[in-house]
Amino acid sequence: MLKQLLDRLSFALLGFIFGSLLAVLLWVLYGHGFSLRHAARREWGELSLWIRYVGGGFALLGFLLTDRVGDVVGSTTREVYEYESRYFVPTEIPTWLAIPVLVGVGLGVWHFLG
Repeated sequence: MLKQLLDRLSFALLGFIFGSLLAVLLWVLYGHGFSLRHAARREWGELSLWIRYVGGGFALLGFLLTDRVGDVVGSTTREVYEYESRYFVPTEIPTWLAIPVLVGVGLGVWHFLG
């Protein structure tokens, strides 16, 4: 009985962690045009609310569904990606600008990790 409860709590923790990462993604999308397509109140702009509700929802799903919570998080992430990619208009970035930026990012990561 105690092992089952501990297993369910560990899956709830995993659901909260991955749900919180998804909440950050949704918060970024909400701030960059997602809110323009949906009427929502201004108070939903706080990151802590997104983490609390989305992470808490996935924690509850993790407690109830145990090892299937990863499937739920993955399918939700895929659906968000497919929804947002329908309305995404790619912009052309010139190669002469992209290569130095990528090299700079690589050098920055190498400097801070090395």
